[in-house]
Amino acid sequence: MAIYGVYRLVNFKPNPSKPNVTRPRLIVAIIFFTVCAIGIYSFGYNTPERKEANYINSVLKEIEEGEQIAKGLDTNDDSAKLAKKIGKIKENVSELSPPDTMTGEILTAKEAMVKGLGRVEEAVHYINTDTLADGSDLIAVALFFFKKYLNDHVDVKNMVKTEYIEMLNDKIPDTP
Repeated sequence: MAIYGVYRLVNFKPNPSKPNVTRPRLIVAIIFFTVCAIGIYSFGYNTPERKEANYINSVLKEIEEGEQIAKGLDTNDDSAKLAKKIGKIKENVSELSPPDTMTGEILTAKEAMVKGLGRVEEAVHYINTDTLADGSDLIAVALFFFKKYLNDHVDVKNMVKTEYIEMLNDKIPDTP
């Protein structure tokens, strides 16, 4: 709308049959519609709940990719390549920046998830089952906190993709 308004302003030709359309009124209309569009985006679409839901969707998407890698494991797979794939997932999760409105427990859960992914990566690379169990436990604890957060914040839960909520429900039983 703003681009069209600027176009009309640049190509403005006064029309005597429409005396109400003047250059100053056109400028005021462009400013008004631009401010309205920014306001609608900032306060209607880009809400804190939507930011939180997008963040949680991104984290859970990375975890789902890790599960797909684990399901597609073949005994002939090279452990270095598999460790590299898990390392890429760990980097993606650690690069995600949570919104300012996220609680401390989610930030701690993210750190635990990154540590868990690091241990899983190390375990796969060096073929160590104890480290693999430790990493899996850390990831499970982090997922528990994500599920708890979603159960406490229904408005965010409604915006999170259904497939990820089902994934969390399959992995972690409901808490009393």
